[in-house]
Amino acid sequence: MATFSGHLSLEQNGGFASTRISISQVIPSELNLIRIHVKGDGRTYQLRLRTDDSWDSFSYSHPFKTERERWVSIEFKADDFIPVYRGRTLDAPQLNYADIKQVGFLLADKQDGDFALSFKNIELIDSNRDK
Repeated sequence: MATFSGHLSLEQNGGFASTRISISQVIPSELNLIRIHVKGDGRTYQLRLRTDDSWDSFSYSHPFKTERERWVSIEFKADDFIPVYRGRTLDAPQLNYADIKQVGFLLADKQDGDFALSFKNIELIDSNRDK
């Protein structure tokens, strides 16, 4: 289990916080669904996926609502994600999970205060075999 937590400040044009990690293994092309198992604080976060190793590039984003102090599983299809760069939607190819190089979370609700998002699993699965 890991936790993304801190205090969101509105000072100096703040109001957002993020974390991410690089993926070093090859993702098989038949994997077509991401499932995350998270416990949050009732705030809305974004799952962010990047298809390159760059620090400052666009990402594919999808928001999800958490439930305070309750573990939930949430599933995402590739076409659920929207390509964005610094809050602006981009015209980019549809996300292909086999191209993912980085996975992260973003909180950008511009609400001052403490936050915490815990996660147990971030899984890429074949939805055809998982039924």
